[in-house]
Amino acid sequence: MNRQRLWGNRRRYLQIGGFWASLLAHLLWWDLFFALPVLRWLQPAREERWQQLAQRYCYLAAAVGGLWIKLGQFLSLRVDLFPHSVIQELELLRDQAPAAPYVEIVPQIEAELGAPLPELFAWFSPEPVASASVAQVHRAQLHNGQQVVVKVLRPGTPEQFAMDLDLMAFCVRGLGLLPPVRHSFDLERMLAEFAGVTRRELDMCVEAANAERFARAAVNNPLLYIPAVHLRYSGRRVLTMEDATYLRLNNLAEIEAAGIDRQQIAQQLAQLILEQIFVLNFVHADPHPGNFFLRPLPGPEERREPFAPREPVPYRRNRMFQIVLIDFGMAVAIPPEQQAWLREFLIGLGLRDAKRIVQAYQRGGLLRAGADVRRVEAMTVDLLDGYQGLLVGLMPDFDDPRTQQLFEKHGALLTYEYPFQIPMDLLFMYRAMGTLGGVIGSLDSEFDLSSAAMPFALQFFWQKWQQELLERSEAVATIGRLLLQNPVPVPEVLMLAQRTLQPPELVDQFLLQPWRERSVQAELSHLDRDALRQLDRSVRSIRRTLVALGFGLAGILLLTTDLSHADLLRALVELASEYGALLAGAVLLLLGWQTVRGG
Repeated sequence: MNRQRLWGNRRRYLQIGGFWASLLAHLLWWDLFFALPVLRWLQPAREERWQQLAQRYCYLAAAVGGLWIKLGQFLSLRVDLFPHSVIQELELLRDQAPAAPYVEIVPQIEAELGAPLPELFAWFSPEPVASASVAQVHRAQLHNGQQVVVKVLRPGTPEQFAMDLDLMAFCVRGLGLLPPVRHSFDLERMLAEFAGVTRRELDMCVEAANAERFARAAVNNPLLYIPAVHLRYSGRRVLTMEDATYLRLNNLAEIEAAGIDRQQIAQQLAQLILEQIFVLNFVHADPHPGNFFLRPLPGPEERREPFAPREPVPYRRNRMFQIVLIDFGMAVAIPPEQQAWLREFLIGLGLRDAKRIVQAYQRGGLLRAGADVRRVEAMTVDLLDGYQGLLVGLMPDFDDPRTQQLFEKHGALLTYEYPFQIPMDLLFMYRAMGTLGGVIGSLDSEFDLSSAAMPFALQFFWQKWQQELLERSEAVATIGRLLLQNPVPVPEVLMLAQRTLQPPELVDQFLLQPWRERSVQAELSHLDRDALRQLDRSVRSIRRTLVALGFGLAGILLLTTDLSHADLLRALVELASEYGALLAGAVLLLLGWQTVRGG
C-alpha cells in the first residue's frame, strides 16, 4: 500500500513538474524571445495562448486533484488579471474526488473524538453523500435520535497539501524570474493569500467557529437558518452538524412543487449577501448552489410540526421558507478600512447615484491607476439601469443578450481598458457576490439590485446623518461659548459658523436625487417609503433651521462686536463660499438694514 502511494506521488509530481517546465519554456519563447522588436509581429495573440495554457492546466488539475484544483478555482476569481476566455476555462474545474475508503475514515474519526464509532453514533453511513479534495461527508444518527452529518478530513490531506504548497512556492520563484511575469503579477502575495485560506479550510475548528458566528447573527433573522454544531462530536479533523438537507436550491422542480416563489428566493438571497457584507462584515465565501437549501415552513392552516429534511412537502401557494446555509470552511471578515467605502458604495447604489459609486471605487482602491474616471462614471449610469453586476467590478456574462448592447457602447473600456482591480483582502467577497449573483439571476432575470440595497442604504444614510447632527450640535455649543467672551473673537466665530451652518453635502445630494421618480420607490416596503418621507421632511426642516441660525448669529455679531462695518465686510468676503454665502448674505442683509436705520 505504501509502495503504491509512493509511486502514485512520484507519478503525480512528474506530471506537475512537466507542466510547469513546459509553461516556463512557453513564456521564455513567446513572451521573452518573441517580444524583441523584430519578432514581436510574429507573436500569436496572447489571449489565445493563455486560453490554451488554461485548458492544459485544467487537464493537469483534474488528473492530480487536491490543491491544484483549488489553485485553479482561486485563479478563476482574478477577473482583473486574466482575460475572460481564461476565466471561463478555470471555472470549469470542480472540486470532486473519489471517496476515501470507509476503513480509513473510521480510525480518523475515532482518533479525533477519542471513542469507538459505535459509542459515538447509533448509526453511521459507510457511503458518503459528498466527497471533495479536502473532506467527505457522511450521514449519521446520534444516540438521542437526532440526524446529523459528519464532515471528515480525508486522511493524509494536511501532509499532502503541505508538500503541494512547497512545490507551488518553488514554481512561483521560477516564474518570478521572468520580467513579463514579475511585472504583471505579484505571485508571492497571491500564493501567500491562497495558502492562508487553504490552511484555514483544513481546520474544522475554524469552520465550527464560523458556523457559530453566522448562527449568532441569524438569531434575529427569521429568513435564515443555520444548522447547529455538535461540539462534543467535533474536532480539528471532524465536524458534526445538524442534518439540514432540505430542498436543494438548484432543484427548481422540487421548489415549485412546494409552492415556493422563485422571485422571493432571489430577494431573500440578495438580502442575505447584502447583510453579510454591509452589516455583519463577515461573508460566506463559497455560496455555490450546493451549499444552500430551502427549509419549507408549514402554514397556519396545516397545523403540523416543521418539515424534516428530505420529507415530501405538499404544494401551498407562496409557501414561506428559510434559507439554510452550510459549509462554512471558507468565510472571510471584511477589514475595517474597507467597510467605510463599502457603505458609501451601498448608499450610491440605493440612491442610484453613479458619481457616489465611482467615488467609493476610488476610495476602496478598486480602480486601476490611470483609469478614466469620467468614462467609468458614464458607464456606471448605464449599468444602474441595465447590468448592475458590473458595479462590483465583475466580468459580464457574455451569454446574456443585454451584454451585447452594453458592449456596443462601452466595449473598449470593459475589454481592453478594464478599469477595475480586486484588492486581495476582498477577493473572496467578490467571489461570493459573483457566485450568488449568478444564482439570483437564474431565479429572477429581472431582479433589481438597487431595490434590494435601498433599505441598507437608508439605514447607513440615517447613521451618517445622525453622526453629522451630533457634530453640528457640538459645534453650535462651541459658538455659543465664544459669543459669551468679551470681546467676541469674530473671525473665529465666523470661521466655525461657516463650517457648521452650511448644509451637509450628504443632505444636498439626497435632496437632489430623483429617487422619488424612480421605479425603485414602488418596490420599497411600506416602512421604507415612510422612512424616506420622514427623512425628506426632517432634512428640509434642518435647512430652514440653518437659515434661521445664520440670521440669528448675524444679529448677535452686530450687537456684540466692536469691528467696523468695513472690517466685518472684509471678513465675510474672505469666508464666503458656496454654502458660506448663506451666512454671509444674512449678515450683509442685517448690516445694510442697520446702516439705513442708523442713517
